[in-house]
Amino acid sequence: MSLMRLLQEKRGEILKIAEQHGAFNIRVFGSVARGEVNARQKLEVRSQPTPNPSQEGK
Repeated sequence: MSLMRLLQEKRGEILKIAEQHGAFNIRVFGSVARGEVNARQKLEVRSQPTPNPSQEGK
């Protein structure tokens, strides 16, 4: 199974786990995002933290 297909199949689970850890706006970047995938590539992702209401206005 290709990495891109696996990411598509697991998208819901990935987003759920990210949300549980206070992250959103999950993005894949680098060679995987460009479709240049091979067995030696690493998966690079980034996210934004969920704003902490107790920190707003500080």
